[in-house]
Order: sequence, then structure tokens, then C-alpha cells
Amino acid sequence: MQRLTATDAQTLWMSASIPNDQFLLYCFAGRGAVDSALTDELLARSARIGELGQVVCEVPGACDHPWWVDRVPQRSQIVVHATDLGWDECLRSVTGMMADQLDARRQVWRLHLFAGVIGTPTVSGAATVAVLQISHAAADGRVSADIARALFGGDLTGVPVTDERLGRWTAAARGLGRMPGQVVRLFAGGRTVARADAHYRDDVAAERIPTPTPGRPRSGFNADPGSVRWAHCIVRDAALLRMGGRHAVTVGALTAVGAALCDIAVEPDTFDWSAEVTVGKPGERSARNHFRNVGIDLHTDVGDADTRAGLIAADLAGARRRGEHPVFARQAAVNRAVPAALLRLGVRQFDPTVVPHTVTGHTVVSSVNRGVADLTLAGAPVAFTAGFPALSPVQSLTHGVHGLGDTVTVSVLGGAAARPVFARYVAALERALDSLV
Repeated sequence: MQRLTATDAQTLWMSASIPNDQFLLYCFAGRGAVDSALTDELLARSARIGELGQVVCEVPGACDHPWWVDRVPQRSQIVVHATDLGWDECLRSVTGMMADQLDARRQVWRLHLFAGVIGTPTVSGAATVAVLQISHAAADGRVSADIARALFGGDLTGVPVTDERLGRWTAAARGLGRMPGQVVRLFAGGRTVARADAHYRDDVAAERIPTPTPGRPRSGFNADPGSVRWAHCIVRDAALLRMGGRHAVTVGALTAVGAALCDIAVEPDTFDWSAEVTVGKPGERSARNHFRNVGIDLHTDVGDADTRAGLIAADLAGARRRGEHPVFARQAAVNRAVPAALLRLGVRQFDPTVVPHTVTGHTVVSSVNRGVADLTLAGAPVAFTAGFPALSPVQSLTHGVHGLGDTVTVSVLGGAAARPVFARYVAALERALDSLV
């Protein structure tokens, strides 16, 4: 058993207001036999993967963070869908799953299987598609990619889990016993953060660290996404997004996103587009969710794509440098000291209907390299992978950028505010990606 960190507990509790399950799609080239033998094998493998053999156990009165407890995976967690679907039908099924979020107290994952999918990118003939749905509290993008790799990869070394029970009232008593020390650390840490924040502001003013991208006025995409989703996947050679080896894949994707947003002309030509980008935190992983979101200027006022890419790369590097400033480590220490009951209260007071005047970015881009293309399912080799960052009350257009071997998939997820221009936008994005050199 293990307590959730403050970060992961907050992620869990926030999911009640902003659904945040992850959906990792893997397409395998070939019509694999999706039968009881395959589901038996996958179920046995899942029981030996730590994060898949756990559920959340809440502590009474939020006297402490919830705990991860071992729970043997159930057959109901592997769902076999209709066979012989077209690729567009498969994607519609995936977006439909997003309305059925996981309750991490009962299940932290499901695996959806589709056999005989026709018309998938890069695959001639039928394909087998697997979609791993996983609670964000259990894993961020990098951890979830490692989980999928274990599920579809080679030998496992873990021991199958057995069910365990948490003494909930004992856990509550221990949480209450920790609370006085937490309060002391909270107040002491608050003073430390205040000093560190003053140093941070001085460093920004003196240009010792790059100035962060300021919040921007909302665009038409920064609106309630509604309940219906639309998805599209663009699979390309990774070398294309590296722009001749001059830039990272993430930079190439952001360059293309900026060009596509300008192309569809939903805002004035002078509109200052920016993206909210997930960036890994520096240092040793301290939680299952070890990242932060930063605003990145897309520099759409710059015509030359290579120059624009260089500016975006500099902004990303600056965001990573800022993340190394001591103020963020001090803030994280204070966050860990917040008693669970206060953290839970703060989450409950969050109102998702309040619309901010400015946003970190007009769209979201999450980029993860999921490793080498050596995965298999039912004897079929993997062709590509994709992912769909969740929409939120002020984000109706998100992008996943996911690499596997020599391919990268740029996935687009849209809600109601993006629906009127969704087809035009994905066409513009395809043109922008193909124009990268």
C-alpha cells in the first residue's frame, strides 16, 4: 500500500469537475485473433504491472490522502468492441468512451479492443486497435506509456497482485496525527516561498531567467466543449517534424499548429496565438504526475517557418529553465505539507463554470515519445500510437503528439466550440505538417 502524493490526490479529486482519463491508442498492423486466449493473456500481464493492479481507497473525512491498495484486475476491464469497423467509426467509438470516465475507487484502467479495423493510417488491410483508458491520478503521459509498453511488450518481472485491504479508520487516525507537523511545515514553508518568489521576480526582471509567456485573451476555442467529441489522427514520419534535424518533434508540431490556426482565419490576422504545453518537471520523479503546463508563444507573426520554430524552441527551453528555479521546489514542498482535508476543500471549491479573462494557451499540446516500435498484440506488430489530451471548460481544441519508432502521430480532439471549423482545421494542419522542411 502507498499513499497518493498531494499532486496525485489533487489530480484524482479534480477529475470529478474536469474529467481527465487518458486514452492511449495503439494500432497494430494485422487482423489479430481477439479471443478469450488473448484476453486471458492480457489480464494475466496486467496483474503483474504495478499500476494496473491497484485501486484508490479514500480515507474517512479526508483526514489523509487516499491510498493505493492492490486489487486483482477483473475480466470486465477488457472490453471487446464490434469487429470490422472503419477507421472513422473506430475513432467515433473512442470519443464516445470519453463520456464514461473511470471511478478509480473501483477501476483505474480499462482496455478496449477492436479487431479488423479497415482504413487505418499507414496500414494496408485490416488492423487491430487497442485503447488503454487509464485514470490520470495513476499515471501521467510518460508513466502511462511505460505501462502500455509493459502490457504489449516483452517479459515481465513483477509478481501477480493479490487483494489487500486498508484499515481506513487507522489511516484516518495516522493522518490526524500527521496534521500538527504539516501545519507547522505549511506556515514555515509559506515564508520560505515568499522569499523565493521575490528572488524569482528579481531574476525575471534582471533577465537572469527568461520571462514567461503572459496570459492571452481567450479565442473562440476557449469555451465550453460540451459533451460530444471529434477526433482525427495524422501519422507522419518523425523526420518531417524534426525539420531536417534542426528541431525537436514537439517544436515542429507547435510550428505546424500555429500555421494551421492562422490558416483557418477564425481570429483576426493580428491575433497572438499561444499554446498550453505540458513540460516534464526537473529532477527525480516525486509523483506519478510529474509535469506542469506552460504557455508557449506560437510566434504566428513570423512568416518563415524555420525562424518561427527557432523562437518556439527558445521559449520551450526558457520554460524548462524557469522550472529549475528554486521557487518551484519550495512551492512543491509547501503543497506536500497541506493537510489532506484542506487540499480536498480547495478542490471542492473550484468552480469549473467560471470563465477566466485570460488563458495560458488557446489550445493544448501534449507531446510524449512512447519509445521504440517493438510492441505486438495477437502476433501483429505495432504501426503507430496516438493520444487525446482531455478537453476542459476553457479548452475545446487539444493536440496529442506521440512518437513510436520512426513515426509520429499528431492527434486532434475537438469539442463544440471547435466543431464548426474542425474539418477545415485538420486539413490545414495536415498541409502545415507536410510543409515542414
